[in-house]
Amino acid sequence: MKRRVLLTFGVVSVVLIALAVKMAINTPRASSKPPSTRTEPVRETLHGTPIVDGYRWLEGDNSDPNEQGKVTPEVSSWTDAQNNYTRSILDNLPGRQALEACVRPLMEVGSVTRPVVRD
Repeated sequence: MKRRVLLTFGVVSVVLIALAVKMAINTPRASSKPPSTRTEPVRETLHGTPIVDGYRWLEGDNSDPNEQGKVTPEVSSWTDAQNNYTRSILDNLPGRQALEACVRPLMEVGSVTRPVVRD
C-alpha cells in the first residue's frame, strides 16, 4: 500500500513538472525586459588570484564589522524591482493557477519526523 502511494505521488509529481515545463516553453516571452542592474567593478586579489566582481554592491553594506552584509536601501529597491518583474511574468502564465492548486497541497507538510516502523 505504501509503495503504491509513493508511486502515485511520484507519477503525479512528474506529470505536474512536465506540464509546468510545457507551459513555460509555449508561453510567449514578456515584451518588457527585467530591471537593469548596474555594475560597479571591485578589484581585489585573493590568494594571489586577481578577482573583479561587478556586483559586489548587491552583497550589502560591509562597512560595519558588526553588521556585515546589512541590506542597503539601494539593494532593497533593486530586489523589490526584480521580484515585481518576476511576479509579473510568473503570475500571468497560462494554467499557473490550476497548477498551483494541484501542487500547493503537496507542498504543505505539517511536520516532518524521523521514520518510524509501524506494525
